[in-house]
Amino acid sequence: MVAVKNPQYWDAANVHVDRVEYYPVEDPAEELKRYRAGDLDITNTVPNDQVPFIKATLAAEYHTAPWLGVYYLGFNQSRPPFKDNLKLREALTLAIDRDTLVDKVAIAGYIAAKGWIPPGIEGYPNAAGPWYGLSKEEREAKARADYKEAGYGPDHPLQVDLLYNTNENNKKVMIAIAGMWKQLLGVQTQLSNQEFKTMLDVRREKKTTEVFRAGYIAFYQDPGPLLDVLRPSNPRNDLGYDSSTYEALYKAGAEALDPAARLAGLAKAEEQALTDLPIAPIYHYAAQHLIKPYVKGWQPSPLDNFRSQDMEIVK
Repeated sequence: MVAVKNPQYWDAANVHVDRVEYYPVEDPAEELKRYRAGDLDITNTVPNDQVPFIKATLAAEYHTAPWLGVYYLGFNQSRPPFKDNLKLREALTLAIDRDTLVDKVAIAGYIAAKGWIPPGIEGYPNAAGPWYGLSKEEREAKARADYKEAGYGPDHPLQVDLLYNTNENNKKVMIAIAGMWKQLLGVQTQLSNQEFKTMLDVRREKKTTEVFRAGYIAFYQDPGPLLDVLRPSNPRNDLGYDSSTYEALYKAGAEALDPAARLAGLAKAEEQALTDLPIAPIYHYAAQHLIKPYVKGWQPSPLDNFRSQDMEIVK
């Protein structure tokens, strides 16, 4: 996709880039390859497993900053095995070692999720999931107990399909999570991957999905959009999650006129979601870009938004 400078723009004299070419690249490794070959000036992301190499060889060109979003697994509560089975959802959520995923698999500046809402929203009292604050031993013991209470065990292991969109970074994380479930609980996980648009269509139908990978980025610096996506009225709620308690808490918080009361009320809604666990938050994003030294004017943003009209090429 090619964008060209509009000579009729009111501030055209201060727009220094005449032309921008956008390339759709699905594989981060291919993107890195093109960048190193000089075909790209800025990357959209980087391959997670190449971050140590990038830091060692391209440190001055590697830029990362907190990004207001959450990477998570969604449980389809419209059908078995997760419909009306909180203990099973909790067992799989507790069995995920988020610190290991961030330190050993993602290794990309991500933050292990404490709850659903990412940190950094001023004045918001972030809630915490049932895994937070537990030692590794406590978390694993509770996961085993929940798994057994949910009706599963060595003689009756859970067989589950884990869906993700085709991407090498996602693949590595999904393989690691499946391994954690297998080692701790004996879960037999079938990994399925689809092109992103196809996966979204399948998720919306809620007919075949069981567990799926998802990510959500806030539209602006506020917990509202991320909490709204868990409401049944939201078209992006692919979870089949429909809680009258959650809905009441969300509305009470969202409609509060006092800003502090509003944030406190929305935090109660987050607490309810982390009690019901239609989602298993994994980590909060960090935006990552490789940017050539001759590209000037780029500034980090919590939403990872930046305008090419603010940048220039100084070769």
